[in-house]
Amino acid sequence: MDLIGTIGDFMLVTVLVVAALGKLRSRASRDEVATLARFVGIPLRWVAIAPGALIVAEIGVAILLAFPIARGWGAIAATLLMAVLTVGAERARRAPEPPACRCFGGAAEPIGRRHVARNAALAAIATITAVLTFVPTGPPLTATGMVAAVLSGVLLATVVVHLDTLLFLCGLRPTAPQPTQGR
Repeated sequence: MDLIGTIGDFMLVTVLVVAALGKLRSRASRDEVATLARFVGIPLRWVAIAPGALIVAEIGVAILLAFPIARGWGAIAATLLMAVLTVGAERARRAPEPPACRCFGGAAEPIGRRHVARNAALAAIATITAVLTFVPTGPPLTATGMVAAVLSGVLLATVVVHLDTLLFLCGLRPTAPQPTQGR
């Protein structure tokens, strides 16, 4: 495993696990997934199972990414999952009344360009990770390199998960994200 690919892996693992846990914790988040499912084009009869299916997909892809033997397939699955989520977010963003983005179970802000860009960036990171998995780029990481890569991936994921709050703290966003109540 190379440094960049490992950072990408653990960033994606962390983002996916936090997203799944946020949906498990909050009924409002699960309800928003059902709303988004309609924007992606999922038939109405399948919309009710969309939240559970997404949680299973997020955890499944995270597990694949966490194990070196399945890393490549996990990266391909992450690319596909993030591409679907990007398309869904863009379609939802264009709606007359965009639904809330509760991707991580937190704020209830309507889906906007920032959310679409975040998903597209995660899809790009997953794609790069997939390529690096199948194209050897150098010697394997040392134990120290592995620890640094994992910590870097988790740190980057923390930035992704808390981006709205960080933008507010830096003065790049007029209001703080409003937390949702788990119903």
